[in-house]
Amino acid sequence: MKAYLDIDIGDAARYATELAAWQRAADFCAAVGSQVRDRNKGHQSLFKLYVFNLYCIVAAALQYGLSSNVEELDDDGVAMLKEAYASDPNWASKGECSTAKPAPIRAGRIVVELYDKEVGTGGTPMGAAGC
Repeated sequence: MKAYLDIDIGDAARYATELAAWQRAADFCAAVGSQVRDRNKGHQSLFKLYVFNLYCIVAAALQYGLSSNVEELDDDGVAMLKEAYASDPNWASKGECSTAKPAPIRAGRIVVELYDKEVGTGGTPMGAAGC
């Protein structure tokens, strides 16, 4: 049996909050990209589907070269993503989004092997006196 002790440096609650915000942005980016791909399979006009909607701008940008991976967005892509996310009530209600992935706080892990029986040299049980 093994026991683990994870060593984190920093505020674990803050890291979890920042990671969740980044994950929402990544999920939004992926969802918008998949909707564009699905809509264009039927050769429908993207303009007719999303007229004057900021959500349309991001979807078109994803289709025409803007990455659906939030980590690959440039400054303009980040600005469009944040505006589109905030303007979509379904996504905005989930919480804030962030395009900056937080640095990991995990510094390492200590692994301790646990044994069922205490065994000393020569197969005799160890006690406090045998240490």
